[in-house]
Amino acid sequence: MRISFVLLVFWLGVATTRHVRDQRLLRKVVQDNTGIIEWIVEHIEEAIRELEKESTISNYECLVGMAYVVQDVAKGKFWAIGMIDSSAKIPDGILQANFNDLGVYDQCVAIVNPNPEMPFTGMHCLVDFKITVPADMTFEVDGSALSITTLLGSNVVTLTLGHCYPSVCKPSTIQDAYNLLAGRVGSMTNGSYNLEIAIDPTDCHLADRDVLQTSDWLVLMVIAMILFTAALSTTLDIAYFRHELKDRRATMGEQAALSFSVFTNGKKLLNLQQGADSINCLNGLKFFSIGWVVLGHRYRYIAQEPVDNLIKMAPALKQWSKMVIFSAPLSVDTFFMISGLLNMYQFMRTRSKKRSYSPVETIVSYIHRFVRITPSYAMAIAFTSTLLYRMGDGPEWDRMIRPVQNDCKTGWWYNILYINNIGIDNYCMLQSWYLSADMQMFWAAPLLMYPLWRWPIVGYVETFLLLGASVAAPLLVSLHFEIPAPIPVTADGDRKNLIMRVLYLPTWTKFTSYVVGIFLGYLLFKIRDGKIDFKMNKVTNMVLWLGTAGIMLFAVFGGFPCFQLDYDYEKNKFYSAFYIGFYRLFWGIGLFWIILACDNGWGGPVNGILSWEIFGPLGKLTYCIYLIHVGVMLVGVASVRHTIYYSDYFEVHSFLGDMVLCVVVAAAFSLLFEAPLMTLEKLVLSPSKPKKRVVPVNMSSDTEAIIPSAPTENDSVLLKRHVRADTTQL
Repeated sequence: MRISFVLLVFWLGVATTRHVRDQRLLRKVVQDNTGIIEWIVEHIEEAIRELEKESTISNYECLVGMAYVVQDVAKGKFWAIGMIDSSAKIPDGILQANFNDLGVYDQCVAIVNPNPEMPFTGMHCLVDFKITVPADMTFEVDGSALSITTLLGSNVVTLTLGHCYPSVCKPSTIQDAYNLLAGRVGSMTNGSYNLEIAIDPTDCHLADRDVLQTSDWLVLMVIAMILFTAALSTTLDIAYFRHELKDRRATMGEQAALSFSVFTNGKKLLNLQQGADSINCLNGLKFFSIGWVVLGHRYRYIAQEPVDNLIKMAPALKQWSKMVIFSAPLSVDTFFMISGLLNMYQFMRTRSKKRSYSPVETIVSYIHRFVRITPSYAMAIAFTSTLLYRMGDGPEWDRMIRPVQNDCKTGWWYNILYINNIGIDNYCMLQSWYLSADMQMFWAAPLLMYPLWRWPIVGYVETFLLLGASVAAPLLVSLHFEIPAPIPVTADGDRKNLIMRVLYLPTWTKFTSYVVGIFLGYLLFKIRDGKIDFKMNKVTNMVLWLGTAGIMLFAVFGGFPCFQLDYDYEKNKFYSAFYIGFYRLFWGIGLFWIILACDNGWGGPVNGILSWEIFGPLGKLTYCIYLIHVGVMLVGVASVRHTIYYSDYFEVHSFLGDMVLCVVVAAAFSLLFEAPLMTLEKLVLSPSKPKKRVVPVNMSSDTEAIIPSAPTENDSVLLKRHVRADTTQL
């Protein structure tokens, strides 16, 4: 191809000034009074003459555009020099696994060729140089010899560079140009190394963005209508209803009109008072758990960020403290535990008032649950599949945001049906698998709750059998598929997808804590109802707390050997299976005691912290934080312009910023979407007598207890408490 050598020299022009191996040539260039720019132009012009020997030109406009660049570089024009300056060079620190140099994105896309004969702008492209190295190549990492496949998942090293080209060039033409060089590299190394260059058209960016699509406009219209309704409702609340409803009860229509009031919903969100019937420690557990989720996902995205010291991450695996990150999925089990607890407690509470039981009640509870949690969830899915892409830009924007957007566009219905954790590699919203698993457990929960209430002995046996099955399932899966750790620790994409599909995502490998929660809910109700006398001495309390600390520490840190890159699975596969099978049970038992002790006056300072009033409002936001936190992080991660230096300080610093921003965004999301729709749901599905003053439903998502029948005035305190403490929060 005629254009290929021109593009090749264009990229190498500045790189050669830093990385040329021929020192004599470098000295000649430095001594040449024509200067560096003239030297670059000379080589490019020579390449253009070489083009005349080619029989075809695949992109004539690109050739002309390059000619303009050459011409104006020779004249010292700033725009043309800026195009070269915007292009990445071979990055420093390759031995530290710095395989990225993104160039200067904003400078590139802002370039405009002033020549009216062929106007064009700068186009920033990510170019992947895929270098196949010998599969037996090893590296010494922290005293251990590790193969290239262990470190990277394959023997292909990908060097990603950001280059600036005229917008009239097609990505395919640029790719062909580079692959001409790739063949020459292969011949020079006698086939020991193979070089392939790839440019995805979606990795080429201009300053101008695509126009809004129909789906984008539809979501914008929905948001605009909700904002208008909230503004109108808030205005009516402050200017009219606050005075009008002092002396009379609000009608159902007036309650509906006020459901979008930011003023009233905001007061309810910030209310620090907790009901006498509340399990106050749950709010603290929920907020600390959602923080653990965000921290884990912050570290997860390191693998997708352009890190300039990636080699430092392998030794980090040998730090015990990193198990706090690798064990972050246990935060999910905390939410499963709380969900099962509240589900059973509300079921028992209802049965104490109504001894008869009908399957219709279960169906009604399914409808309540679906209607309460789905609207906010659907809004998050709609935003992710449309407007999230419009929230920023950057050299890696399409690489990170487009797949997320496309997965939601094609697979949203799996999410709405709550089956997106079943046999799917690419599902909408990274964190959404939990909502499906929790919903599926909610559907199956009556099969255990009813026997515990109706035939306690049968329920005890069933609980024991289910706990045994919940341990056996992941244990056997890990042995069958030779999985060393509860989460993937491999860079092999296919292997990672397999582990996620058979071990991490399925509900039948995750229900341990939910079953423990159901039994705890049963026990708490019996204690509060006076059927069980819960007493013990200080020594017993101390022993139980020490035992709890021991098993929970094992749950968090016991998998440390399994996460090492040099872990010998064949010699230790039964330990891996034991840990994978039991660590969730140990975590659930620990939570069982913490909640039981805190609720019965044996929690001491632990209860003081977890029951702190400030966690009331924060606990109400956990569902919304869970829905939006990945999107918030993605916008920041995908918009990076340069490589970052990995360190724990940087990641924790980023995490704290994530948490503050997530709380703010979640509060807005809750006030505009979650709280109003939950209030409307209650008005429609659980109508009650008109109240003197509207008090909207507490903001948190309803993965809480079963609500078999419409609440009565006598049930209002309990219902509010359960809505406030509900657990669809991870």
